[in-house]
Amino acid sequence: MPVVIQIEKDDIDELERALNLTPTAVSKKPTNEYEAFRIQIKNGIVVCYTSGKVVITGAGPVEIVKDTIINLGIRDASSRFILGSDEAGKGEWLGPLTVSAVILTPVKSSHLRAEGVMDSKKLSLKRIAGLAQVIKENAEIVETVLISPEKFNKMFQDLHEENKNLNDLLAWAHAKAISKALEGIDSLDVKIVIDEFSRFKTNQRLSRVLQVDKFEIVQRPRAEEVISVASASIVARDAREEWIDRASTRLGIELKSLTPSDAKSHSKRNKFAKVEWLK
Repeated sequence: MPVVIQIEKDDIDELERALNLTPTAVSKKPTNEYEAFRIQIKNGIVVCYTSGKVVITGAGPVEIVKDTIINLGIRDASSRFILGSDEAGKGEWLGPLTVSAVILTPVKSSHLRAEGVMDSKKLSLKRIAGLAQVIKENAEIVETVLISPEKFNKMFQDLHEENKNLNDLLAWAHAKAISKALEGIDSLDVKIVIDEFSRFKTNQRLSRVLQVDKFEIVQRPRAEEVISVASASIVARDAREEWIDRASTRLGIELKSLTPSDAKSHSKRNKFAKVEWLK
């Protein structure tokens, strides 16, 4: 099975130059406009696409490519630690809302990128489960806030009565996960990166639990390009999937086989579904 690694677009040319220095490297002509380069190494092929996606076929080049990516250098060494937070289950009716915060050093970020950590939306569930364990073994701190469907339904109703919405709930959950993670780090030299959804509400919630002026806080679109955020997306997704599997056993229902129509009419829907998402 091919190994897939995501690098930043700015690193494509440097990776190509470095791989071409490998003694067994033979540069091949790209087969289409989407390929940035194609190199044969030992008994395998390395293809890098213009998106930064690297696909390695054959066992020979795998460790060579991983070591080369690690040796490309650390992209963000402006802080001692980088904290990323991301959520899973925000738009799905089934299962909980999970928000994870992951703290990495720049060195560990580089290693996890080489292991294939990327936005969880690009990964299979099997790959997510495996990478979640790798992340937990390498991260300084991993914290997850899990809001079960039953709790989510109650909180969402309370927010609605206060003329608030999902972004208020997300801001609360991100702030809680981030503050819990920071409790485990004896340092203020932490860069906090969050996938942007509501800048004002997130800052408002963070200011209640943190001295926000002590940290560099970045809210940006496509934050999963930052490895700590990609790691958080993987851990949050894995926690959500594990909860669904456990709930299926506990409730005696194969939850993943239910349709929204099935769920809407089910007597136990409040225990496994975000009921507002079924309307």
